[in-house]
Amino acid sequence: MAAPSDNAIHPRHALEPLEVGGVTIEKGELVVIAPAAANRDPNVFDTPDEFDPARNPNPHIAFGHGAHHCIGANLARAELNVVFTELPRRLPGLRLARPAEAVQLYTDKLNGGLTELLVDW
Repeated sequence: MAAPSDNAIHPRHALEPLEVGGVTIEKGELVVIAPAAANRDPNVFDTPDEFDPARNPNPHIAFGHGAHHCIGANLARAELNVVFTELPRRLPGLRLARPAEAVQLYTDKLNGGLTELLVDW
């Protein structure tokens, strides 16, 4: 299976000078964010590398922010709520078919994800 394209990456331009990590970004300069990194910021999340669908508060930016907020975010959250509630109920023995360390990831520029996720039940 081919890795998805990163067509969803939208560069931004700084609206004013700002400093990030000791580096000054001048007004008008191109800025590319990595939401995957922001969503794992240890300054924001107590356990950034743990998957916790019940995390509250959960200030992730996976659905964007402000004017760029995803119009389908509420539907996606509702669908995920159903999946995380019903899947374990309907398949109580669901488990990884391989150790978690064997799950292969891909990285495509700024994006990444699973190449496959084999399960047994």
